[in-house]
Amino acid sequence: MTPRPSLARALTIAVVSAFSPLASQSPVLVDALGPSVDARGVHAGAIGDLDRDGTPDIGIGLPLADGGHGRLIVRSGRDGRVLHDLRGFAGMQLGSSFAGIADVDRDGVDDFVVGMMRATANGLRSGAVRVCSGASGRGITTLWGDGEGDLFGIVCASIGDVDRDSVPDFAVGAPENGAPVGFYGAGYARVFSGRDLAVLHTFDGVNSADEFGSAIADAGDYDGDGHDDVAVCAFLEPSGIGVGSITVFSGRTGAVLERWHGERNSDHFGISVRNLGDVDGDGVGDLAMGAVNIWNAGLDGSVQIRSMRTGELLHTIRGPLGGGMFGFSIAPAGDVDGDGAADLWIGDPMHAFGSVRSGGAWLYSGRTATRLATLAGSAPGAFYGAVGTVGDLDHDGVPEVAVTAGADDLGGVTQGVVRVLTTANAVSTFGSGCGRAAVAPRLDASAAQAGRPWSVCVAHAPTPAVGALVASPVPALPMPIGGGCALYVTPAVVGTVASFTTDVAGRWSSVWTLPADPALAGTRLAFQALFAGAHGPAATQGVYLTVQR
Repeated sequence: MTPRPSLARALTIAVVSAFSPLASQSPVLVDALGPSVDARGVHAGAIGDLDRDGTPDIGIGLPLADGGHGRLIVRSGRDGRVLHDLRGFAGMQLGSSFAGIADVDRDGVDDFVVGMMRATANGLRSGAVRVCSGASGRGITTLWGDGEGDLFGIVCASIGDVDRDSVPDFAVGAPENGAPVGFYGAGYARVFSGRDLAVLHTFDGVNSADEFGSAIADAGDYDGDGHDDVAVCAFLEPSGIGVGSITVFSGRTGAVLERWHGERNSDHFGISVRNLGDVDGDGVGDLAMGAVNIWNAGLDGSVQIRSMRTGELLHTIRGPLGGGMFGFSIAPAGDVDGDGAADLWIGDPMHAFGSVRSGGAWLYSGRTATRLATLAGSAPGAFYGAVGTVGDLDHDGVPEVAVTAGADDLGGVTQGVVRVLTTANAVSTFGSGCGRAAVAPRLDASAAQAGRPWSVCVAHAPTPAVGALVASPVPALPMPIGGGCALYVTPAVVGTVASFTTDVAGRWSSVWTLPADPALAGTRLAFQALFAGAHGPAATQGVYLTVQR
């Protein structure tokens, strides 16, 4: 049954007008970590598709949780449910870093590594990295730091295919390399095979106390020899001056290919580094490199973008007024503005908006280095602005970003918060449909524009079946409801837009006109079709859309 136009219009008005327009970035998942969790240093990012549902999953590291024992939470990117919840012990700070890796245990599921930078097996704070099963979360083996004070595992990074065996590899940093604790060595970074965990390279720093190995990134094939190369940071080089450096090493031979330095003393160039993808249109992924002044907020932070074909400096992005640690974190954003160049997120957890030092994050164009969007923390001292790419959760070709706050005000309660944000695309899809049929039901919708016709269609539904198209604001977390199904709408405030019956082919479609109200522009809504029938309940995936002008 197709809904009467007047009824559909009235229901649409009731649902849409109930919610105020949102900013150009909207949350698709908000994880409130709880007031009892020590969320200082919380960080989030991609960890691979561990549940093999076609959607990347999300790792959340909490190195200071549980009295410094540490914790790593892995959530489904499809419906937000907890896949793994790993906890450390003995103050090891599990969750200080993590990264998705290849299928080490050969069970058909990619695995992951998690850093424990204060583990003590080879001496106080020698550090370790646990290799974990992506399927079960249980440990497969442990990689250990060399000796006392190494902090091995403070950073883990996926780095591409260094040994050219068609399996991506990973690297681990040990930036302090101290023996005994307090007397720093030069630091090192170790590259491991993603196939069998063999050590492929150990890159050693040059000077003591340079923090060599404090950040690591995939440098692509910088020298064109067919092997991916590795960028390693030393943000205090030289010691006592802190200009900072980033060195590119050959993945094939381990030789130094390139070294860049910061612009001035105390720049701390190399506090962060990320491969953004192709910025300059030459087919090669390019590097973004952060520089902050941790001790002098009067010096602005900056991010350099360099070509990884030529080494040329493409852009230098300076932090906005009020900055404290602009460039502390960087996350690839994909091509948000559709100009063919990769864009980037830059975080500053100490940024002050006026008199409120809440932290913030900014989206910049990779092609022009112009600012595209600004996000601010919600409370003083929130430390909002650690950014990490979590993968393309809505399958629109642009990855979502996680922005974390170590202490934010959520509903009047101060707690750590992880917000996974999507840019306000006209139409996005999240999750997957469910039911007993071999092919899950699917919902599709056209872009919604105030005063213009809007169409929706359902396919692969039970035949025949009574269905309902429902709408709500985008939920903080999808709600698993059993049987592989989840609600991608907010149950407490959901409204029914249309009731219908599918045809013999399992299809239904309708077209009606949205209200001609300019105030609706920018409103973000979630839609889902739900079914009841002889074969049991079924549901489509969620469709999230932004009403256009």
